[in-house]
Amino acid sequence: MAVLISGIFGVFIGGACITWLANPLIFISWLTYRKTKFSLIMSILAFSFGISFLFFDEIIINEAGHYGEITGYEIGFYLWNLSFIIMIIRNIISLKNKKNCI
Repeated sequence: MAVLISGIFGVFIGGACITWLANPLIFISWLTYRKTKFSLIMSILAFSFGISFLFFDEIIINEAGHYGEITGYEIGFYLWNLSFIIMIIRNIISLKNKKNCI
């Protein structure tokens, strides 16, 4: 939980830390799921930031600002991005259902 909250400071550093912005974007998407179009936009942006982590070679590994090479992606990375995809699919289905009702 501390890493999630303190992640905002990495945004100011840049690099791979910018992908942290996916977290508040998906949270906003969850909170606004009744406003389907807005929620869809937020979840697409979250997925874009989340998947952009694949384009970085290194990340900050400690508080001193030292960088380390990204050597692989574990299940957490894929589950994190899967949550964005699930929300995108949910919003698309909801939009289609709303159009069918009209």
